[in-house]
Amino acid sequence: MTTTSKKVLTWSRAVRWASVSIVYFALQAPAFAEYRLAPGDVLELSVAGFSDLRQKATVGVDGDIVLPLVGSIKAADRTLPELSQAVRQAYSSAVLQQRTPGGQSEPIVITSNEITLQIAEYRPVYLGGDVANPGQQAYRPGMTLRQAIMVAGGYGAGRAGIANPRLEALQLRGEIEALWVQQVKDQASAWRINNELQGSESPFPDFSQSPLDRTVINQIKTTEEDQLRTRRADLAKRKASIEKTIVQADKRLALLSEQMKNEEAGSQADAEDFARISSLFEKGNVAVNRLSDARRTMLFSGTRVLQTTSAMSQLERERETLRRSLEEIDAKTRIELNDSLQQVNARIAQSQVKLSALEEKLRYLGGSRLQENLIFSVIRKGATGVERLTPQEDDELRPGDVIEVTIQDIL
Repeated sequence: MTTTSKKVLTWSRAVRWASVSIVYFALQAPAFAEYRLAPGDVLELSVAGFSDLRQKATVGVDGDIVLPLVGSIKAADRTLPELSQAVRQAYSSAVLQQRTPGGQSEPIVITSNEITLQIAEYRPVYLGGDVANPGQQAYRPGMTLRQAIMVAGGYGAGRAGIANPRLEALQLRGEIEALWVQQVKDQASAWRINNELQGSESPFPDFSQSPLDRTVINQIKTTEEDQLRTRRADLAKRKASIEKTIVQADKRLALLSEQMKNEEAGSQADAEDFARISSLFEKGNVAVNRLSDARRTMLFSGTRVLQTTSAMSQLERERETLRRSLEEIDAKTRIELNDSLQQVNARIAQSQVKLSALEEKLRYLGGSRLQENLIFSVIRKGATGVERLTPQEDDELRPGDVIEVTIQDIL
């Protein structure tokens, strides 16, 4: 990138002394190694202390992502570390411009240690056949075929379209398990939100009485614990950036205050000298040019005092703005967390009512199962082309998988 083609971004003084630490990582790495990105994956770029650069970018059909300042970068068929290396190289020639209090433009160069790149969302998986709600689902790392079917509402008559008590009981079991997954996820989210609000480390809820496999519960626990750590670290970085800026402002104010004392003393001395020379001039003991020089010196030193006073006032206003923004971060975070907690608690109450109704209906039907009649197929694009696999229910899926579910011998 040439100097004339570099893009420039102007930043407020609030982030002038912001400290940024750069780590690239996948928010939740899939269970398989060396995952390669593909169209539909969503990446998130952020720089600590520079919120305007925070952006999500979707890998397009052409395999590229578009990022601020650097434009398009090839992402498809790359691993996250490979793409992170390409992003670091692209940003090595990007320049930010920020304004100093005096209105000057000051460049900031983004170095190789100044970026966070993570996978925000994977491309979805697709379910069809004998499931209650066929269609696409958001992929989650570690998602198994059983979990995907639960989220799809369990097994359904699909193409058969017939009423069968045994099949209906199987579908109810799937709906109940899906509700239990949602119930555990919501209660885990409530645990995480309460810890954020209270700044505590309360133990994770005990879900030993739930019908879910322990692996599913551990995955949910890991996800919420990771999110808790990530959110706390992000909040700490944002506050640390502002606090560092405030400290720098305090140091500058101390220097300006000392400068003010010296300039006021000089201005006072110049004023006294001018008064003395004026008195001598009136007596005819000094020439007029000496009087003019003393007046200019007095006016110049007075102007310096006014300039320093103005600079101190501006810096004090900026410091007060930073302190208010620091308070607003905590207030805004608490408001958002309380709103999220209210929504999660509402979902928990709703799912408990639904669970009770479905479990009562299942008891009425007798709870028959037809798992021995299930056939699964996964169509997956691999390194050698499109593959058709025959997985088990607890096998893990990959982003972009197409799953076909077939129930045989229903009658």
